[in-house]
Amino acid sequence: MKDFEIKSGDSSYPVRVGTAVLPEVGKFLHEVVGYKGNKVALVTDETVAGLYGKDLIESLELEGFVTFPITIAAGEEQKHLDTVNRITSDFARHRLTRSDLVISLGGGVVGDIAGFAASIFMRGVDFVQVPTTLLAMVDSSVGGKTGVNTPAGKNLIGAFHNPAGVLTDVSTLRTLDPREMRAGYYEVIKHGAIGGQDSLTLVADFLKKYPGLNLPEYFENDGYLADLTDLVSKQVNRKAKFVANDANEDPERIDSASRKVLNFGHTVGHALEKVTKYRYFRHGEAVAYGILTANQIAKKLEFCDITSINLLNDVVLRVGSLPDTAAIDIEAVCDALLSDKKAVGGSLQWILLERLGIPRVVSEGMVPESVVRESLSSVLLSRPTPDMTKE
Repeated sequence: MKDFEIKSGDSSYPVRVGTAVLPEVGKFLHEVVGYKGNKVALVTDETVAGLYGKDLIESLELEGFVTFPITIAAGEEQKHLDTVNRITSDFARHRLTRSDLVISLGGGVVGDIAGFAASIFMRGVDFVQVPTTLLAMVDSSVGGKTGVNTPAGKNLIGAFHNPAGVLTDVSTLRTLDPREMRAGYYEVIKHGAIGGQDSLTLVADFLKKYPGLNLPEYFENDGYLADLTDLVSKQVNRKAKFVANDANEDPERIDSASRKVLNFGHTVGHALEKVTKYRYFRHGEAVAYGILTANQIAKKLEFCDITSINLLNDVVLRVGSLPDTAAIDIEAVCDALLSDKKAVGGSLQWILLERLGIPRVVSEGMVPESVVRESLSSVLLSRPTPDMTKE
């Protein structure tokens, strides 16, 4: 088990990563988070509720908490204002106050929705993240970003609202769908690329050591659980450094310590999700295509170290086959890029790698539209497949 603090602006919050720690959530609230109240709103989705909801509620009740569950349908298509309205209406019906607490139990979608609902209800209620997907564990559960999608784009309505704590039980990944597990590893790879050669090698070595990603027998192996705990903890700590330096992602910052660099792969990734109405890709899969496209752009501009880019592409493709993109409308993707929320003054900003560990924020003017189109076509129309012969 690993405990550490995430600093964000003038505040901080505790993170615990371990195995079989979910039953300790009640004690975590009392002893680590320091929650003094007794009422908890538990927001989760139908899938996770059936797997872990009962155990979590029992843990809370043993510590004297009064818990009322709020269950939503699973899936990215639930990430909109109607869902938030329903959740906040339930908060009001159960007379939640600013001294009470919200718990998000689930993946990134549940965390984004529950966190945003907590941020706007009574101008802010504390919430705790209990992530159950790899992607949420290494990325969306920390950093304080919350929000929902609109027809115009992904996460366009949201707020920065830091959790009061994060409790991550890696053993919950035992029940994760293999496709979701792969999607999470693409976000892990993103962190590794930003971290540098050693960081990416750590991820690559893990994938070589444990092929198949979440085969059930791995979860009977204490060594695997220890390695997984270590891998997740290192990715969280890597993100924490950017959050500490740039808590609210200052739009004017373009240095390599800017939180913007965590959006590596997300520019194209978000556009792909939008044009497919958030129903075709898992978020991590879209990010994987975003990474491959950003690398292709960097190659065409002779911006990067080719060895670094080739190594990164190889690690991305080791995870497994990505969804077919041969039918994706390139023009629609280009149009979707224009609504990216990371644009500044109407100009899109790209995150490109000069080499592993050296990300750059690059203005739109330095990336010709023709290069973007050519790179999108090269990546999306060729359908990348893994070459497992490379070491």
